[in-house]
Amino acid sequence: MLKRLRKARCAQSKRLWEEAYRFDHAYSNDWDLWEALSPEVRQPFEEGVRLFAQDKAAALARLEEAAALGNPLAMVEAAKCYWHGIGSEADREKAARLLGDARDAGSWHATISLTRDSSRRGDMERCTAILEEGVRADYTAAMFWLAWYRYREKPSRRTARAILPLFETALERGHPGARCLMARLLIRGRLGFARIGEGWYELMSLDHELKQGMKYAEGEPAA
Repeated sequence: MLKRLRKARCAQSKRLWEEAYRFDHAYSNDWDLWEALSPEVRQPFEEGVRLFAQDKAAALARLEEAAALGNPLAMVEAAKCYWHGIGSEADREKAARLLGDARDAGSWHATISLTRDSSRRGDMERCTAILEEGVRADYTAAMFWLAWYRYREKPSRRTARAILPLFETALERGHPGARCLMARLLIRGRLGFARIGEGWYELMSLDHELKQGMKYAEGEPAA
């Protein structure tokens, strides 16, 4: 019985973070960046995407061509390929450079990927600095992840109250990660014992939505 419960909890956690990453992408500024690109810069990216199922190495070559022309979406996709070793041997240093280029070109999506890379390397100062930039740009995902990393570093009641404004904004905008962590903070009494029941209700609601499958529209949710 205990083994089944652990397995179910693991599956729920996996679904949660998959939904969080989907949210981060759905509410990034990818569409705005795409619309600003010329047809000449879009073309090799589109060809790379079409080639992917047939020839991953050729697809990566086209993505890199688009990246060299200044396409930030291509930079992010090429970075994923190098990170996971798709179409080439894995090269995480190159992946990080591509993500840095995409971030410099204005990609919010790249911002989140860069913070994960910085976190894995233990460079929390850089991770925080990148996310603070995203918060100043009013990017919902940056608000959640900045709060998440700060609480992970110092999981105390004081930290919980300090990050509350970030969490509440991300929560209002529907970020599933924010909803989960807020529920856990409430259940643990970090935001006052009177709100423990509220935490259990939110956690059960989120679990139901994860099972049903969440849907996101393109574009940043309204503040």
